[in-house]
Amino acid sequence: MDNILFFDIEVYQYNSFVIFKNIDKEFVACFTNDDRFEGVGEFIKGYMDNGYTLCGFNNYSYDDFILEAMIAGWNGKQIKVLNDEIIGAWSNKFAKKRYPKGLFKSIDVFQQIDVGMPSLKKIEGNMGRKILETSVGFDIDRPLTILELQAEKDYCSYDIDNTIDVYKIRIKSYFQ
Repeated sequence: MDNILFFDIEVYQYNSFVIFKNIDKEFVACFTNDDRFEGVGEFIKGYMDNGYTLCGFNNYSYDDFILEAMIAGWNGKQIKVLNDEIIGAWSNKFAKKRYPKGLFKSIDVFQQIDVGMPSLKKIEGNMGRKILETSVGFDIDRPLTILELQAEKDYCSYDIDNTIDVYKIRIKSYFQ
């Protein structure tokens, strides 16, 4: 299963982005609300047409919904409203109320861990890794500075790298 494209999304009031990496943890692409995520749909379709599957951590309950809104060309403000709706309703099973449209095929590493529903941060700790948290609050009410935006992209990239590692650990025992 080498045809996997890993991704993670971060959403702020004025800045939202999605980062994609390959199974070797190499950066593939980043799309932002600065350009209304222009080209993200064609980018994903190109990978899907070549037999790829998207993979994230907890993407079935969050990222897949946000990514579909990005593909639809929603602006940053609309994405933030959807983000807040998902997070606010998460305990009410948001995914059962709203179904992704199936614009892409995805698998979710979070679904395959255990019934205790551990966070990626807990898994990182159990693997003896540094637990990297964002230094920028998600409720910030201004555009991120260039340094904050880069820090958030680094944070997002770190989460993708750890998702790839968890996927690789489980590839033979579950994903294949």
